[in-house]
Amino acid sequence: MIRLTIFLLQFLLTATCFAQDGYSVIYKYDERLSTITINVGRRTLPGLSDRLVFNDSLSLWYRIPQENDPWRKNKNFGNKLIHHAILYNFNTNFYYHEVAWPKGKEFLIRDSVKNQNWLFLNDAKEILGYRCRSVLHVNEKNDSTLIWFTDSIPKPAGPLDYFGFPGLVLEVFDQVRGWYILAGKVERGAFGVTMPKGTMIIPREDYVSPKK
Repeated sequence: MIRLTIFLLQFLLTATCFAQDGYSVIYKYDERLSTITINVGRRTLPGLSDRLVFNDSLSLWYRIPQENDPWRKNKNFGNKLIHHAILYNFNTNFYYHEVAWPKGKEFLIRDSVKNQNWLFLNDAKEILGYRCRSVLHVNEKNDSTLIWFTDSIPKPAGPLDYFGFPGLVLEVFDQVRGWYILAGKVERGAFGVTMPKGTMIIPREDYVSPKK
């Protein structure tokens, strides 16, 4: 009886640890706003989707190339470099992105989150069943960025470089970049995030871009 009780306690503790390990979020971009200029004409980019995975201390954001998720069969994220991916450390407020220069060498550039004058608004709405609050930033050209986050998941994670808020970012209206980003799925589970091994990390101020 005692052995059975110990086994059940161990099982419950293990199950709880896995259940609370992390989150995975799939984001979609509104292609009506994702446009580029080609031969003096405006073209709509193909549908884009991103994935954000985070745990208690780290988040990893990356673009899913043509719906072919490089980590679709894994539960351990960040153990390899993916171009344009961004890692963010909640505890240090540093984020990291990959570059390949000089040729044949790979680095993670360490940068700090820039402080902007965000205005916390009193608006509220639901996204995927999560109650959200909004923050607004207006730059010197009067272009605005409106972000909706939920403190029901109180982690400062978000897609791309939209992070550092008191909760998970679920929606972004960015007039500066012309982007609209919306979370389509939030999943809780045993998602682990690690820093890639064997990669040199250098501060932004020590990184010098090659001259053309």
